[in-house]
Amino acid sequence: MKRLRFFALFVFIFVCGLELTAQTKRMNVSVRDASLAEVLNVVSSHGYQTFFNAHAVAGVKGITLDLRNATVGEVLDAALKGTNLTYSVTGNTVVISVKREEKSPFMEIKGVVTDTENNPLPGVTVREANTFFGVATDVEGKFTLRLPTKDTVNLIISFVGMRTEHVMWTGQKELRVRLRMENQEMDEVVVTGYMNVD
Repeated sequence: MKRLRFFALFVFIFVCGLELTAQTKRMNVSVRDASLAEVLNVVSSHGYQTFFNAHAVAGVKGITLDLRNATVGEVLDAALKGTNLTYSVTGNTVVISVKREEKSPFMEIKGVVTDTENNPLPGVTVREANTFFGVATDVEGKFTLRLPTKDTVNLIISFVGMRTEHVMWTGQKELRVRLRMENQEMDEVVVTGYMNVD
């Protein structure tokens, strides 16, 4: 039993030592106007196994490196700088992958509100239907409405004396909304006048 424990401890220490050695292994890399695949071949020649999506790596070219006594992390940091790729190193294995984009929980809807003659309308209320999210247009009739991220938004655009418009936003970069005057007829008009007679 003692031999088995000793053997297991020995294997554990040996494997940990290999991983530590692999990550601190130093290399010289000198390439000029190379592709990322060529840089990964150089890394592989130093005892690393590299795994990557050939399609994702194919577009990365024009890499120039002159690194002396560098770790694999330093080489990959320099080679992947300015790309949408990232890497992970486990022991002697290097995996290149595409960075995951983190979506913002909020989005912005921008637009301009004008009248029928293209004059900007300041103070127009722009709000999402059935919510309290809303803004007013500025002096140039522009607005920016910040909402939780959605694919579509039903907007209600209203202004005193103008016809209320319902607009569906479906991802447009900028909305352009024209409001028309509201024609209301009055049934009866009562005029009351007062006069002082001397």
